Amino acid sequence: MQHYGLPTRLLDWSESPLVAAYFAVEDLNGHDEEGAIWGLDPVKFNLNQGVKYPILSPSHPLTNELFEAAFKYGPHINKILPIIGDHIDVRHLVQQSMFTLHGTPNSIEEMPGSDEYLVKIVIPPKTKFALLQMLHTFGITRASLFPDLQNLAKWLCEQGYDPVQMSKKS
Repeated sequence: MQHYGLPTRLLDWSESPLVAAYFAVEDLNGHDEEGAIWGLDPVKFNLNQGVKYPILSPSHPLTNELFEAAFKYGPHINKILPIIGDHIDVRHLVQQSMFTLHGTPNSIEEMPGSDEYLVKIVIPPKTKFALLQMLHTFGITRASLFPDLQNLAKWLCEQGYDPVQMSKKS
């Protein structure tokens, strides 16, 4: 829901480092700010929290309990759970989405032992544009990660698509 501007405690991640890199550098308006790729080991993370399951499904009872705490008024559960997605949205499928469900307002960085299961790769501001161009070469584009007509049109315009010039070549 964050892609649509809604604050949420359900955060999306990608299993693909290339997709993660795209989201770290896509906004060139912040060209003078660092980008970052976060890596999470969900198995170590869960073990650190005393959860014996590697990655939970959306229908697991612990997921349901945490969902209630995260999205309804009531006591917080001091856990953050990695969850495998159902891929009900085509974006989840192409972005290779995974999720973390936060039963606490704390970030993963603030959880005990985060250096054992969390890594941050910093992308210097001056390299963001070049990295974005490389990702485009590999087919990681806005149009490929948001496969709908609106985003295809936006990407084509960004690439300099000019229908007048195209018709002259015909």
